[in-house]
Amino acid sequence: MSFSPTQLVKALIPESLRPNPVARRVLASLAAEGRVLGGPFAGMLYPAESVGSANWPKQLGVYEQELVETVTGFDAHVPSLIVNVGAAEGYYALGCARRWPAARVVAFEQDPTGRELITTYARRNGVEKRIDVRGLCTLPDLVALLATSPTGLVLMDVEGAEDELLDGPAVPALRHYHVLVELHDLRRERLGERLRARFEPTHRIEQIDTRPRRFSDFSHPANPLLRLYLAKQLRDFADEQRGAPMRWFMMTPRFLPGS
Repeated sequence: MSFSPTQLVKALIPESLRPNPVARRVLASLAAEGRVLGGPFAGMLYPAESVGSANWPKQLGVYEQELVETVTGFDAHVPSLIVNVGAAEGYYALGCARRWPAARVVAFEQDPTGRELITTYARRNGVEKRIDVRGLCTLPDLVALLATSPTGLVLMDVEGAEDELLDGPAVPALRHYHVLVELHDLRRERLGERLRARFEPTHRIEQIDTRPRRFSDFSHPANPLLRLYLAKQLRDFADEQRGAPMRWFMMTPRFLPGS
């Protein structure tokens, strides 16, 4: 009589020691710490709830792993002003304020729950004096804010409204700002083409595409054998639930003031 691998696992490994229940216990233990466990914002105190996106990838430190090198690349030249439009519960707003103490951060989020969470966790992370939390970002809001600094960084994730907000002629200061924008082509047809046409004269544009999570992306659990045992479960928990491949544009100004 032969047994399938699944039947052998069931026969030899008690239910409590199989990957799914072990993963639930391990992740519950990690979540109890209330901190981001890896990535550019490792160690940041973070809420157990999210606004408009999956929370587990953020807690595990693998959220938008494709952008890690882009974000950490600003370590060499920290922006004096960081504008986070569509800040949700504050992953980037809080993380940037914590990583770069010299930066001023303005976080726009229309959801009141998101604004409350950003405010609460800014205080818990000790960065409340450097984060200005605001509501919905309009085009006049963006024009006025960017005019207060000769250059800076705009982080934008606004479900298609980037089509209106990233309007070069309407927001002339954008020509000197770094812009990292998540594109929502599924909501606005040919959106990426329009933004590329608008910004290519003033910016170098790098496209960054989503990719599946790899074993090497994870740093927790700390024991590598346990990580290997739970590899499938970790990838499942790290699913950002996007529904389709996505992409970002990292737009770097060709000329900065004073250069």
